Amino acid sequence: MQNCFFDYLSYFDVTNGLPLDFMHDLLEGVIMKNFSILMLKLKQLKLYNINELITEIAKFQYNRKDAKSKIPGGILKDTPKQIKLSATHAWTLIRIIGIIIGTRLYSNKFYLHFCSLIEITRLLTDDSFDDFKLSDLAERIDVYLTTFKVLYPGIPVSAKMHNLAHYPRCIRMSGPPLSKWTMRFDSKHRYFKQVHNITHNHINLLYSLAQRHQNLQIYHLGSEVYYINLDLGSEHSVDTQIKDLISIKLNNITSFNLYTHISYHSCKYTINDFIVIKRKTTHTHPTFAKISTIVHDFLNNEIYFLIEDYITCCYCLQYTGYVLTEKADAVIKLISIADLAHYHPLNTYTLRNELNLLITVIVPKYAL
Repeated sequence: MQNCFFDYLSYFDVTNGLPLDFMHDLLEGVIMKNFSILMLKLKQLKLYNINELITEIAKFQYNRKDAKSKIPGGILKDTPKQIKLSATHAWTLIRIIGIIIGTRLYSNKFYLHFCSLIEITRLLTDDSFDDFKLSDLAERIDVYLTTFKVLYPGIPVSAKMHNLAHYPRCIRMSGPPLSKWTMRFDSKHRYFKQVHNITHNHINLLYSLAQRHQNLQIYHLGSEVYYINLDLGSEHSVDTQIKDLISIKLNNITSFNLYTHISYHSCKYTINDFIVIKRKTTHTHPTFAKISTIVHDFLNNEIYFLIEDYITCCYCLQYTGYVLTEKADAVIKLISIADLAHYHPLNTYTLRNELNLLITVIVPKYAL
């Protein structure tokens, strides 16, 4: 079972040397190795240890988006060489680690070095690259590798860490690594292994799984409701003034309903989610807004969000996220779902910074 089905996709693209399953290499090979080294160093400095992390993760209050992939209790395994996590749980870990320990270790050079690797990982998930992005990425990777040798002189740079230096060149030759991401295939492989473990089928295993899964797919494809681009959730009511405002912004259209949540092309949006209405540039941060209500113009079958935009104060490396604040004179706006700068909705975390002030932090899942 270990190498059947989709594993043939997850090795190497021999034309340019770029690992096809680049995110697995990053999450399981580079990030978890560096994280293990970081935790060992923090333990030696008596600043933090794995047991504290396990305790804090167990009581951590996930937001709605991260709760789907929360790290199960007891899954963190501290082996002599490396802490072991699956790619999915490693992805969750790098999203919440700054929220858990960023305030405590905001000035620690070993921790900030690890945060720079998280930022590189996020940048590699971008869906488009230009010369500036590639130069910036190459510089970040060079600084990361150089600093690693300075901070950990007795630890050799692994082959997968060294491969990071080749990513900008490979991206220039073959496009964004996201187009070669095979984690969905590997996730499907996991499904087959789970079926095998549940059914205890050891006879003609590959043939049985292939045939029966094909029958299941035919059954789903024959369904009229299996592929739904738009799934509307629960309707909700707002006051008359808000309805009138929406109608005005829709050029006096009154044929609309309001919803608390929807699923659009398998991406779920809920009231109080944050959306990206402007991506970052060389000189500006991305702009975020909170969804106040979701509008469905049912005559034209169009989706709109009534939003309240926020100020993006700064990017904090120790939290690996952006600090937001509400606008004193915020104006309620209406934006079409087609005009979003990024399709993925986000949630925020509220925490106390090193000055004991409450701040709101949003941690992007992908490059913005």
